[in-house]
Amino acid sequence: MILHLSKRARTALAKTFRELLDGGEGPATVEVRSGKLPDGADAAAGGLLLGILTCSEPCADDPTDGTLRLSEIEEEKRARASGQASWARFKDGDGDTVFDCDVSGQHGGAMLELNTTAVVERGPLRIDEFLIEILGSGS
Repeated sequence: MILHLSKRARTALAKTFRELLDGGEGPATVEVRSGKLPDGADAAAGGLLLGILTCSEPCADDPTDGTLRLSEIEEEKRARASGQASWARFKDGDGDTVFDCDVSGQHGGAMLELNTTAVVERGPLRIDEFLIEILGSGS
């Protein structure tokens, strides 16, 4: 199967992610967890909850060319537990899951890169930058 998206379609899809994250009464959050990434974002969260980071409100400016760059995500100053971060769950302001993704340390190649995957209880947990990029033909 082959699907080529226009810039307009890619940008509209990226905007949908922003609207989903900004849904609800409060800011979106990012749960950083240990263990195996669930088979789907509707599955129960497993692993140990290491920390929760809070997104800005709104979570991002308008996407361009299919790319949504999240605004500043507030650092978790005191991680809740020690463990190896391996995945994250993004939730809207009502606590409803929007999506899950893999996690790595800086320059590790995962969708979400943290300052470290070796999380230490009461230590800092930080996301320097997070992009959702909807790829199209030739991207």
